[in-house]
Amino acid sequence: MRNGSRAVRSLLDQTLNNLEVIIADDCSTDGTEGVARALEASDPRVRYVRLEQNSGGCSAPATGASRSRAPYIMFLDSDDQLPRHACKSLLLVAEETGVDFVTGEVTRLFEESNTTGLWYPHLFTEKRVVNGIAERPEYFFDHLSTNKLYRTAFIRDNALTFPEGIHYEDQLFSAQAFSLAESFAVVPWSVYTWRLAPESVSISSSRHKIQNVADRIGVARLIDAWFEENGRSELRAEKDYKFLRHDFRLYLGDLPFRDLEWIAEFAEVVNPYLDEISADTYARLSREERVCIHLLRTGRLEELRVAARQLGRPALAPASSPSRTAPPTGAPSPRPTTRAAPSWTSTSGTCATRCSPPAASGTSSPRCRCAARSCAWRSARTTPPA
Repeated sequence: MRNGSRAVRSLLDQTLNNLEVIIADDCSTDGTEGVARALEASDPRVRYVRLEQNSGGCSAPATGASRSRAPYIMFLDSDDQLPRHACKSLLLVAEETGVDFVTGEVTRLFEESNTTGLWYPHLFTEKRVVNGIAERPEYFFDHLSTNKLYRTAFIRDNALTFPEGIHYEDQLFSAQAFSLAESFAVVPWSVYTWRLAPESVSISSSRHKIQNVADRIGVARLIDAWFEENGRSELRAEKDYKFLRHDFRLYLGDLPFRDLEWIAEFAEVVNPYLDEISADTYARLSREERVCIHLLRTGRLEELRVAARQLGRPALAPASSPSRTAPPTGAPSPRPTTRAAPSWTSTSGTCATRCSPPAASGTSSPRCRCAARSCAWRSARTTPPA
C-alpha cells in the first residue's frame, strides 16, 4: 500500500460525507494491513477486508463490490486519488438521469515530470446521456473502470467482475458494462486522478515487454468471445477500431526505438490477431497507419521502423509555392486571406488527435498543450459543480 493512505484520504475528504470506504487488501506483504487498520480505526466509514490469497489485483474490486451496502459504487486504485467533488457531482447526475453509470474525465499525473494531461478529452466535451453504446460507440475508448459511478444493482444483476490472472482486466469489464448498459451519462469534468508511475514500475507503461503485447491481445480476444456469447457481435468492428487506434497504436509509435529482433517478436504475436480484423475497419485508419500495418503484416520490418517515424507528424508543406507577384495596374487588390488557426497533433494514443490554440477556441489561454508524449486541454469545463 505504497500510496494507499493518500488514496483513502482523498475519499474521506470528499464533499459527499455519507459514503463507505472498503479497503480490499489483495493479500499484501508490504505493511498494507497496518496502514489499513489504522485508517479503519480512525474513521467509522472505513472497512478493511483482507483476501485469503493474492489474485494479482483482480479480485480486490470484486470483493469491494460484493461487500458494499451503498446503492452506488466506484473503484479506486491504491496509487490514485479522487478530486474532492468527484463523488457528489457524479451522484447528482446519476440520480438526475437514472442511468446505469456515469463516466467522467480523468486527469493523468505523470509522476516523473509532475505534469498532467487529460484522458481522451474529445469524449468529455459536454454533459450528455447516451442511450446505449451503439448510439456513441466511440466510448469504447473510455475503457477505464475507475472513472465511473455505477449503480450497485447494475453490477450485481449482470454479475460484472474482473477476470483473474491477466492484466488490462479493466478493458473487459468496461466493454461489458458499456454493452449491457441501457443508458449511461457523461460529464465534462475530471472525476479521477490517475498517477502514472515511472515505466519500470507501471504495468500499463511496460510496452517494451512482449508479454505486455500478449496481455493486450488476450483481453481483446476475451472481449470478442464475450460479444459472440452474448449476441453483441455487431459491436466487434467498433471494438476493433478502438484496439487499432489505442492499444495497437501505442506500440506502433514505439517501433522507431525498438531493434529488429523485438519488432520480429512483436509481429509474431500481433499478426494473427490483425488477420481477424475486417478490411472496412482498416479503411477507417489514417494512411500512415495503414502503411505501417501493411509493412508489419508483409514482414518488411526495416521499412516499418522508418515509416513509424511519420506517425503523428504534421503533413509536409509543398516543395514550391506559386510566385507572389503584384496585381496588374488597375486590378483590385486581393482580399486579405484569413489564415486557419494552427493546430498540433499529439503522438500519444491516449489524447485528442488535434487541439485548437487560443485563436481557434476563443479563449485567452490555450485550449491544449501538446508535448512529445501527451496532450492536455485547458478549459473551464473541467471544473465540476460544487
